[in-house]
Amino acid sequence: MGATVGIYFKTTQLPVRYLIYIAMTALARVLIEIVGAEHRTGLDLVVVAGAILILSFAELVLRFGSYKFPSDAPGSELGQT
Repeated sequence: MGATVGIYFKTTQLPVRYLIYIAMTALARVLIEIVGAEHRTGLDLVVVAGAILILSFAELVLRFGSYKFPSDAPGSELGQT
């Protein structure tokens, strides 16, 4: 979270990909808790795995979008007249 805030104040762009990585890590920990400590399987396991899959698909879409449609450097249009 600290790196995300630091990057935002340096570039004025919010790196959403880092937040997705944090969410995927948190869900992976929940998945480990479900399987390892509680020894449950079933719908809980599928829901958490599906959420991780959806987040990884969102990351793929963001990477493809930033590759296909790159943004200009922030403030670059201000210096041109």
